[in-house]
Amino acid sequence: MIRTLSLLTLITFALFSCSPEEKGNVSIEGKIDNAPNQTQIYLFHVSQSTQAVDTADFNEDGTFKMIYDVDKPGYYRLGFNKANNYASLILQPNDKITVNGTSGNLEGYAQVKGSKDAEDLQEMLQLQMSYYTKADSLKRAMQYAQQNKDPNSYREALGVLQNSRSQMMESMKTFIKNHKGSIANLAAIEQLRPNQNFELYKQVRDDLSEKMEGVYIYDRFAQRVEGIEKTSVGSKAPELAFPNPEGETVKLSSLRGEYVLIDFWASWCKPCRAENPNVVRMYNKYKDKGFEIYGVSLDKKRNAWLQAIQQDNIEWVQVSDLKGWQSEAAGIYSVSSIPATFLLNPEGEIIAKNLRGRELENKLQEIFES
Repeated sequence: MIRTLSLLTLITFALFSCSPEEKGNVSIEGKIDNAPNQTQIYLFHVSQSTQAVDTADFNEDGTFKMIYDVDKPGYYRLGFNKANNYASLILQPNDKITVNGTSGNLEGYAQVKGSKDAEDLQEMLQLQMSYYTKADSLKRAMQYAQQNKDPNSYREALGVLQNSRSQMMESMKTFIKNHKGSIANLAAIEQLRPNQNFELYKQVRDDLSEKMEGVYIYDRFAQRVEGIEKTSVGSKAPELAFPNPEGETVKLSSLRGEYVLIDFWASWCKPCRAENPNVVRMYNKYKDKGFEIYGVSLDKKRNAWLQAIQQDNIEWVQVSDLKGWQSEAAGIYSVSSIPATFLLNPEGEIIAKNLRGRELENKLQEIFES
């Protein structure tokens, strides 16, 4: 189950305010139409401890102005005390930004001017919005076709949706290449899978290292890239040591000498559960020939984890720190979607990644039956 981790979704609502006259090096002003019930607009800083950092009162005509002090480049949101009603911004010291838009329709549609990076971000968001608008329409068509038992129309809409998704990803690649060094690329790269676009991931990291090092969102991204490098094919698999259902710590290295499949999954992940019967079959077929599995659950609820183990007839090693997506194991292996797998040789080196279904079966057959 894909869990895409976006840089623009980290936000809380601990609100702080200051007067527009407060000293600062960044000014944000503009006009928001159709906001009759809103008396203030908020500036949220997207960071590890995300919070609202400033407010401004609306004038009667919907105009506003705030002055805020920025010491490092960063991602911000300008909007109301409601989710999904904001304009995404990139702010840097001494920026003078203007934001004009309509209440309730800010994300991707607000007009943002004043700095190249801020304008780059709006360009990227507009590309995304074009895809999302089309995708929503196609998903409704698929739902309608399914309800009316029209498989031909369903397949047609699905094909168009998949093609649109491919076009959007290509547009993100082009955007990144055409905006080398732009802070907006930190948001654009999140639309691309690292396994297929790792060279581009490294390019974004390297292009922004001088400008953004020490900024939370960049440092987190750079750590993710470093983690992917450490778990690339040919690398020594990083050690894992987590508790099993009995509370005993089991080390990955305890399985050294066997071919080991590290399997990241969760009880709530439908694709994971659908794949489990195939993994059970492969395990039973090759466990006596030197094949082991080290299952890592991203569950938070112990009972759900244990119930899924029983329901799916899982007999191999299972561990979890029950931290969900905050799992330390997922961080070590830079896992951002599940199911995710890493196949290790007896020396503990990664020889393949994300094998499932027929691909996993073929690889194990190659190892144990050739």
